[in-house]
Amino acid sequence: MGQTPPRAISVQAHAKINLGLQVVGRRTDGYHELATVLQTVALADTVTASDHPTIDGAPSIPGLAWEADLVMRAAHALAARVRPGRGALLRTDKRIPVAAGMGGGSSDAAATLVALTDLWGTERRVLPEIGASLGTDVPFFLWGGTALATGRGERIEPLPAAPMRWVVLAKVEDEIATAAAYRALQPQEWSDGATTRALALALQRGNLPAGLMRNDLTGPALRLAPAIAPVLAALQAAGAAPAQVTGSGPTCFGLFRDETAARAAELKLRRPGLWTAVTWFQLAGALTPPDHLPTIGIIGE
Repeated sequence: MGQTPPRAISVQAHAKINLGLQVVGRRTDGYHELATVLQTVALADTVTASDHPTIDGAPSIPGLAWEADLVMRAAHALAARVRPGRGALLRTDKRIPVAAGMGGGSSDAAATLVALTDLWGTERRVLPEIGASLGTDVPFFLWGGTALATGRGERIEPLPAAPMRWVVLAKVEDEIATAAAYRALQPQEWSDGATTRALALALQRGNLPAGLMRNDLTGPALRLAPAIAPVLAALQAAGAAPAQVTGSGPTCFGLFRDETAARAAELKLRRPGLWTAVTWFQLAGALTPPDHLPTIGIIGE
């Protein structure tokens, strides 16, 4: 008789966009106080964990050192907490661009935690705590959907599912380090977070007004990566409402109510040196099996 193939668990690691992001102030610990509305989208990496004597696998990003690989760090942190000595072979199929402002690394970490709890048969209740030790936004990716994040981004308040939108993503080749974007923030670009909180309130009422979506890091992103400007202009010309930067960039996104319009806009954007994709709002994160999710949500105001 042949050997039983190793059991494997695959989990989707969804990207996110920031529907709103305001920088409220600098904290005494050196971080910045934020108010941001996060939204997962269907674009996703896939993390697969299979039986193996030790924790092993290729880096989630080629050439990435173990200490910086959130997939491996998540695996070792979970094993140390719940299953010392257990192993797994980990593979990450990347679709989310690296260093794009879409949370790919943090989402991969969340998916790793979920895959390993299923593989090892452990409880999930420790995952938010372990996730928070890996990065402030990792717990968000466990549940995904729509949420308001405050503090350093670690205080997560789930919001009702946002009205469905199609999303055109466009990433220029320029790289923007998150720390550099915050350093480049001018005093007049700081805010009180009121607009983002108003956006969260509108979402609680079932609305998604484009006029309440803003990103305080847009100015720094444009100064650090001027190639972003024509991309935003092209999205606006195609009818995106709104067109803005996600995170600290360099990825831009435009929201559309209609799939046909979104795909037409993406087609016009295509050119060498610009990564583009069409996706849509995703209602959940790593903890929700794909077969429990609708394909798209309901289009609303």
